[in-house]
Amino acid sequence: AARAGSITAYFFGNDGNRLDQYAWWGGGYDTAQMTHSVDEKAPNAFGLYQVHGNVWQWVQDRYGRYPQNAVTDPSGPKTGASRVFRGGSWNSDKTHCRSAGRYSVDPGYRGSQLGLRLVRSR
Repeated sequence: AARAGSITAYFFGNDGNRLDQYAWWGGGYDTAQMTHSVDEKAPNAFGLYQVHGNVWQWVQDRYGRYPQNAVTDPSGPKTGASRVFRGGSWNSDKTHCRSAGRYSVDPGYRGSQLGLRLVRSR
């Protein structure tokens, strides 16, 4: 969903200098040091806002090593405690906001930079 069909570092390409158009991230903005309404920046090709920056997003995947062979949309191991979060937050650097970035934490973790995305289909 975050990639919106792209294969680049960000859904809008590889140029991290364009991140300001699409994300609240830790780029030194006084107003970026908090969460924002998701529709304040431009959406991706799927119409999703703030898939980079603003708040890290929990995803369904368990954290684990990727398989050696090529796979599409891997969901991680069938068991394990750590869950994946992605996307970066309002204080992340550009690297952490990349589409491929994934990090793990115990599901019990709570923090001001971590949230989830609710999507309604039409």
